Amino acid sequence: MNRALAVRRISPPRIAALASVLLALSCPTAVRADSFDDYTFVGSFQFPAGADVFDVFPDGRIIVLANANVYIESAAQTRSFGFHGIIPDAGDMQFPAFVRVSPDGSEIAVGDNGFPGRVGVFAVSTLTGTWFDASHFDAAWYDDELLAISGAGANGVSVLDTTSPDPQNPINPLVIDDTGFSGGIVFDSAGNLYTGNGFGEEPVETGDIRAFDNADWTAVLGGAPALDFLTDGVLIGDILSAGSLGFDADENLHVGGGDFVGGTDLNYAALVRASVVADALAGGAPADADDPTQVRRIDPDSGNPANFYLVGNNRVTGEIYVIEFAETTVYTYSTTEPVPAVGEWGVLAMALTLLSTATIVLRHRTCMLSVAQIPPLARGDKGGFSVPMCTSPNPSLIRRGAKLPTPNTSNRAIVDGPLLGGVNDSTSGGGNR
Repeated sequence: MNRALAVRRISPPRIAALASVLLALSCPTAVRADSFDDYTFVGSFQFPAGADVFDVFPDGRIIVLANANVYIESAAQTRSFGFHGIIPDAGDMQFPAFVRVSPDGSEIAVGDNGFPGRVGVFAVSTLTGTWFDASHFDAAWYDDELLAISGAGANGVSVLDTTSPDPQNPINPLVIDDTGFSGGIVFDSAGNLYTGNGFGEEPVETGDIRAFDNADWTAVLGGAPALDFLTDGVLIGDILSAGSLGFDADENLHVGGGDFVGGTDLNYAALVRASVVADALAGGAPADADDPTQVRRIDPDSGNPANFYLVGNNRVTGEIYVIEFAETTVYTYSTTEPVPAVGEWGVLAMALTLLSTATIVLRHRTCMLSVAQIPPLARGDKGGFSVPMCTSPNPSLIRRGAKLPTPNTSNRAIVDGPLLGGVNDSTSGGGNR
């Protein structure tokens, strides 16, 4: 057997368990901890110079706008941004209000931050598209055609049909009225709409975040009267200035901004526990911003007593991004732990070394695990985990280089080459500009 280690009568479940353990240990993402309590600071990186707003593609890459210039990350977590192009017909657009990636990843929506304002919808691959006349502050995609916009009309929320045939008079009905000064906007996984008041006094205070049931706000699209922010919305909490609203993968709600007018609710980014949001939505008490078990306060720049943070999240990488207004340093918080370097694998490396020369006899069929099939982390390259496929007692008939399938966590679509997913990241990188 040429010095191979024979292991006989190993049951299929035990082999599957061993393979699962080895695969888990060789996976480049570590075991995920509780996403509220265990977000920890893992480092910082830089956006391109002049960056204004950002969002995240369904595959985890970040897109950044600096005025009308578009930059896209080469791959998730590379922190390397390439120039992608210029938003067409943007005029003298500076400090855009938002950029939002559609759920299928094929389009972006851009607010020009002008008056009365335009919202553009462009194909990612070509940056061709249409500008619609629409006042705005922030926005969130409901699906691949409907875009909810805060700051619409006289401080309300509208829903723009991005297939409208007349860009100067688009289908863009007001669905929520009297929100006060504009705040962030986001949908949860059930399609409930959340928005907030960026500045105001009683009865609608700065930082009030209210939720609107999916059935209620969609009924307005069918002809029902617009909802009232104060009387029809469910109060989720009074936090900062209700900017940069977004949900992570576990539906913890992040909030940015700050109440600078006679208030002390500033100088942090907030993370509201998912169960607290759910309880409030069900009619319970709203989140208490002073209770650290309900609302975490994140302040990466503790030397500045008056930070005004923008916040976004990346569901693919499990990260939250915190950025000081008008700055390009991105403070990153994650629920995953760093992966050990190749030289630190210890017992795993020893086990893989043994398996590299092992012959497993299963149901009278022999499979050889060669060095070429060792998981790549033990070899220093970037390939996948190769496994033998035993279809014959003859080792020469083993398929070499077969790869374990990668879990498919989203619907996927090919858009001009890149593989883009189909999950709405519910990420908010704009806010309170």
